[in-house]
Amino acid sequence: MNPPSLLESSVLNVARYLVEGYYKNEKNKLPRELSNEVFRMVNRKRCVLGEEKQKELDETLEQILLPSKMYFIAECEKDISLVGNQRIEELGIEIAFNFGRNVRNDDGPPNKKPRTESQVFSTDIVSLLSNNLTPESQEFLQILDLSSDQLFGARFKNGWADPMSRLLPSLTTLKLESNSIDDDAFMDICLNFPGLMVLDISRTHVMSLTGIEELTGLYDLSIGGMYLEDIDEMYKLPFLKILRMRCRSRESNMMDSLKPFVHSDKTLRSLELFDCSNSGINNQSLRKIEARHPTLTKIFATGNPLTGYVPDNSKVKVILDDTFVACFNALQYYEKVSHQAGTIDILETISDKLEEPVEEFEERWPQNLIRALHQMIPKHEGDRRMARLISSCCSGLVCDEILEVLEDGDKRVLIESFLRIIECHEQNERMSWLWDDMNMVIEITQNPQTDRIYSVALNYFSLTDNEDIKNSCLETLNNLLDKIDLQSDFYKKLDQKKLLIKMKKVLPDISNFGEVIEELIRLFESNNKSP
Repeated sequence: MNPPSLLESSVLNVARYLVEGYYKNEKNKLPRELSNEVFRMVNRKRCVLGEEKQKELDETLEQILLPSKMYFIAECEKDISLVGNQRIEELGIEIAFNFGRNVRNDDGPPNKKPRTESQVFSTDIVSLLSNNLTPESQEFLQILDLSSDQLFGARFKNGWADPMSRLLPSLTTLKLESNSIDDDAFMDICLNFPGLMVLDISRTHVMSLTGIEELTGLYDLSIGGMYLEDIDEMYKLPFLKILRMRCRSRESNMMDSLKPFVHSDKTLRSLELFDCSNSGINNQSLRKIEARHPTLTKIFATGNPLTGYVPDNSKVKVILDDTFVACFNALQYYEKVSHQAGTIDILETISDKLEEPVEEFEERWPQNLIRALHQMIPKHEGDRRMARLISSCCSGLVCDEILEVLEDGDKRVLIESFLRIIECHEQNERMSWLWDDMNMVIEITQNPQTDRIYSVALNYFSLTDNEDIKNSCLETLNNLLDKIDLQSDFYKKLDQKKLLIKMKKVLPDISNFGEVIEELIRLFESNNKSP
């Protein structure tokens, strides 16, 4: 297993220290690449901090970071205030459903809660950007991502394209997925942003691509999850190399959205990459598209009812998920190119497959998957959805068929993955399952890292009042009690006084593991008395 890169290790450590309140007096600026990665990781956690802690963290971030790219989820204008002192070239803002909707009811008493307006609300996106971007950022911003992960995204005030094009003269990438964009707004985009090279209008209200021929330099177009009635002008784009008709995982069959493209007799003469993931496309339809486009080199087709699809052109690489090996290869690729949606879809597919009896073990995919998941945990720390999927896959690997083919080294990595997940993420209902699954692996593993496991279990036991999690921790403590060494460095950060108080408090209520608690109390009291 390859170790994390120096950049990945640096980012992880700096991000953790920042969230813990360090570097408050640091004046040196981090370089741009490191600043971008640190902000990406810290931003996941700053959103859930209390107001005072977030304010302190933001002040530190302004002191030491020089990011060129920043992404936010905004419920109000204040949520993107950090962008105001930076010169950035890439900005992402997901406009939350309740952005700007809470208004004070002046007719009621002063302490009455804000009332939410029921009418359709439009966001003044141009004012939002002009109020918060520095003049330099306005001049040099190249990438604007306003995509939404919500079912209903933002609705922008009419006529926004013209003033935005004057505000952001260097814009080359515009992403609007899942926002309320209709045919008129799309035409305005095409007329006002002729220099766009990347455009994403997936899952919007656009029904016709009329006007798109104005975007003569466009090379990357996303139109997934839409029922387009007219796509003819798309074939007039001379440099279109990437076409994404990707739909969202778990959506109903979206094959109808591909029909105009499948049955067309026209060709995109420069097309190199076609993404039809989760669209419901079948072998026959995909082969029609491939035959019309001899320039194709890559097809993303995960999440589809394709079985053993082999392209007619040997130069075409097809990313599938019909086998575990194909899933692992797809996961590696999506991670390599930082394709978050693809990674999420593949993890969901792997998790689903692991719920069924496993019979294929080609190319050591279980061993390789364990190591891939292990490396993903710190990389995606703070991302709750990713954490849930990674933990689900780790739990799915704990079955007799897979455990039988694993060596002790593989099992130790799987155990460490469970420990990392437990350490990185807040208590939730899945934690008791994680402990139970990890205990199963520990029982059949030679020489597990006992004190590492035990220190995590003790720490988690001291923090939780959840009975299910507490009992799962106690089972771990019971199974490994005779193998621990309290002089190990793993116990140095443990608050032993707090732990002793907790154990003495819960001892009268512990029925199954009372002897374990009593022995631990004795050991820690003896350890604290030692010179």
